Amino acid sequence: MPKSQQPMALAGDVGGTHTRLGLFTAGGRRPRLQTEETFSSEKAQGPEEIIDRFLKQRDHTIETVCLAIAGPVEQNRVKTTNLPWEVDANEIKDRFGFGRVHLMNDVAATIRAVPLLDPDEVFVLNRGKDLQKGTVGLVAPGTGLGQALMVWAGGRVVALPTEIP
Repeated sequence: MPKSQQPMALAGDVGGTHTRLGLFTAGGRRPRLQTEETFSSEKAQGPEEIIDRFLKQRDHTIETVCLAIAGPVEQNRVKTTNLPWEVDANEIKDRFGFGRVHLMNDVAATIRAVPLLDPDEVFVLNRGKDLQKGTVGLVAPGTGLGQALMVWAGGRVVALPTEIP
């Protein structure tokens, strides 16, 4: 089967319980999801094994990879919080031949998506003053309890993860 002609981005949410991977194409405000799959994180030796399983079912050209991982990210490497994994972006890039691989904290990735949400994707718990460029805090219960902040600086979003190495 020939590789898909349209380059795609591989994005993943790597948590202590599940890893969700998806292939995306460029979109307007947001990338467009083409396909996705969920795997058990606990049954894998690392994200490379999961990526390999995901890609064996597909034949696409992947240029860019971004993995949001539960744990503090430092110099594009992370020791996962709830799994015995040490993940290195360069090792993933070299193993699969991807153009770019970026790792980021999972909750920081989530908070970066907040400005991209449509009104029907938001549930207001307590209506307050609408601050278009205010500070946003996020608490994310999952396998752990992650937190992150988002601030606006120079007209762009800056995500501040709270997990530190």
